[in-house]
Amino acid sequence: MDHSEQHERFLYNELRFELEDSIRAYLQRTRRPYPI
Repeated sequence: MDHSEQHERFLYNELRFELEDSIRAYLQRTRRPYPI
């Protein structure tokens, strides 16, 4: 695995983590149970 691929994977994980976090916060505000 070269450096750029590793960097892309890191960015993807970071994005996915932030996305899940914001989705979770949004669902807590709306108080609707969604299975994730």
